[in-house]
Amino acid sequence: MRSSPATTHEPTHGPEEEPQAERHPESSPARRLLAATLALALAIVTFIGLWWGFRPAPADRSGEEAAQEPVDLDPRVTAVVPVGPYPTDVAVGEGAVWVSVPAQQPEQDNLIVRIDPVTNEVVARIPMEGYVEEIATGAGGVWGVAIEGTGPADVSFSVDRIDPVTNEVVARIADLSGPLAVGEGALWGVDHAGTRAGLEGSTLLRIDPATNQVAARIALGVAAWDIEFGEGYVWVLSMEPEPGEGDILQIDPATNDVVARIEIPLPDIGYPPTVFAPALGEGSAWVPVCCPDNELMLFRVDVGTSRVVGEPIRLPGGAPFAVAARHVWFIEERGALYGLNLDTLEVDQSVSGFDWPAGGFPDPSTELDLGQLAVWVVNSDQNSLTRIDLAAPPSPASMATHAPPEGKLLLQVSDRVEVLDRDGWLQVLGDDLIALDLSPDGSLALVSTKPKSDNGGAELLTIDLESGERSTIAMTDAVPYPARWSPDGSMIAYRAGYVLCLVEAQGAASICMPDLGRVYTFDWAPDSQRLVLGLPPPEPLTVLDVVSGQVTRPVHSNDEQVLSALEQVGFGRATRVQFESPRWSSSGRYIATLAMVFETVGGREGNLVLVFDTDGNLVTRGRPMGEYSDARSWSPSMDVFAYGWGGAPYEIVQARTLDPATGEDQAFLSTEDVARETVRDLAWSPSGRWIVIVTVTPKEGTHLLRVSFVDSVILETVGAIEYPVVTLADWGA
Repeated sequence: MRSSPATTHEPTHGPEEEPQAERHPESSPARRLLAATLALALAIVTFIGLWWGFRPAPADRSGEEAAQEPVDLDPRVTAVVPVGPYPTDVAVGEGAVWVSVPAQQPEQDNLIVRIDPVTNEVVARIPMEGYVEEIATGAGGVWGVAIEGTGPADVSFSVDRIDPVTNEVVARIADLSGPLAVGEGALWGVDHAGTRAGLEGSTLLRIDPATNQVAARIALGVAAWDIEFGEGYVWVLSMEPEPGEGDILQIDPATNDVVARIEIPLPDIGYPPTVFAPALGEGSAWVPVCCPDNELMLFRVDVGTSRVVGEPIRLPGGAPFAVAARHVWFIEERGALYGLNLDTLEVDQSVSGFDWPAGGFPDPSTELDLGQLAVWVVNSDQNSLTRIDLAAPPSPASMATHAPPEGKLLLQVSDRVEVLDRDGWLQVLGDDLIALDLSPDGSLALVSTKPKSDNGGAELLTIDLESGERSTIAMTDAVPYPARWSPDGSMIAYRAGYVLCLVEAQGAASICMPDLGRVYTFDWAPDSQRLVLGLPPPEPLTVLDVVSGQVTRPVHSNDEQVLSALEQVGFGRATRVQFESPRWSSSGRYIATLAMVFETVGGREGNLVLVFDTDGNLVTRGRPMGEYSDARSWSPSMDVFAYGWGGAPYEIVQARTLDPATGEDQAFLSTEDVARETVRDLAWSPSGRWIVIVTVTPKEGTHLLRVSFVDSVILETVGAIEYPVVTLADWGA
């Protein structure tokens, strides 16, 4: 954090010098013939009740398991969250936990309730037009199967889409029914499910989330009972199929073809056993069959061959809902959870359903948050959700960091360089190093050694994150800070003292350009052929073509458009302006810079974010601030600029976004209610979905916060890290 004195802003030589999940909806084992028969008998009151008896409550069987280091498992109940009367289904994704809560009286609203998984608190209740039977998340939306009407003559099915940014219903897809799944960039549902499918069977519908329209129709020839997505395929569970029709259908989303109709070898026990929907993971579909000899039989289907392999595994009961941490996880009728170890094929993990408010008849809807290894179970008869964390509590040594949701973070922690990846692996690259940048493919870290004395030189080098191998790129007389890879990974630009230098990424003789004068900051254009330079005042905004060596100056600090913008926000008639840390947008259309007013007539000194097009025309501006902020970055996926904002000295209390297309400027994070907490740094994730924020609280240390740009809420606080220095160097692939 630096204040802005009435002198030229010159960057430091290094950051050490001053403190600075898809949801795939699942079915629980409510398909037992006895349960279905009883549900039908109880549901005569309304057609919706009858349909619920036919359709089991969804639960998560997704097998999209991220590669993880071995996990120390210790399942335990960590929270019970009240949500309202008789919740039905749960989904995890788009930064939250979502649960459907149906109206109990005509004057009440049907709701989808949103839970913050960090605080385990309800943060929104979203009214829905119809009864929401099932929820799915992913592809930028929350999808709810809405049922309206009271009987077979007037009942209608549709899917409502909720925007997780606004918590509002933004679209309705008519004539689309559950079961639902999300995967391969699509929403999957059917026209008619269960007994409504008729003799022709169900048609699988592929919905394009970009248009909310049907992109493909796939005739199944059987009545669909459930749909899952995992291991690269869509899986459809048939309802009472005839021989040859397949208990499980496997659909390739690349071709929209049914590539296999899988027959499960059912034992002859005098009546037809019931096949449930599979849990997916570890290259297999784990298909449960209920209930020969009052046991559950678990069959393994190899995804590659679409064939049943090995002998069935006999288990106490329940329904598999997920595969994670080398276990298949099951939930039983009254809420007991257990895990089948895939290495030993024995149950070695469990949580008793009697230790917390149990689920409801016939089986509770269950969902796994794979990123957090947290299971969410609907307690329909207790008006709540139970959270069960599968992993053991972190050891004290690891409590300072949590995994980013994607990619890798390159961090400067005091004088040590660390890399934290999405699997929670913390890699220490070394002490007495300065973190600079990650290569575009995320395989290499660019770092610098520290000078061994005031007059000593420094080494610019890369570290292979897999092998640890170090390669020298250049030797310099001073710390080569800043240093940045070109977007195509072919070149590295760095500053030796205040001289701009270029070097091939594989190492070669550096080309340094002292004729450019003192270069403070720079940023690559997306085409890897140009650099925009930040120079001392009153130098113009300068662009260097690294191929031809041509220099252009699209904006001068005394241009009337610049002076007028500064005057309009109360800075008077500026007489000395510096363009500091210009940044190129990911599309290449815009350049954002901080205009720092050092001398003015009839106003005050201050700072203002200005956005220009590449021809030098002023497009928009941010909110004027009295304080200097280092926290500034373009989204890598869209032309949106994030920056830190502050009014009082030494206090950067907001993170804001500026959209040059609309001119909209808004705060998405505020620390104004936290005493003396300031926003020090920010970076976008490689996909542009997340922003990580570093804030500093002088009395409590430095905190690393992970922030979702999608829903603008803090998703996770990564505890206090040793004060005084934590700097974000980069968030890469």
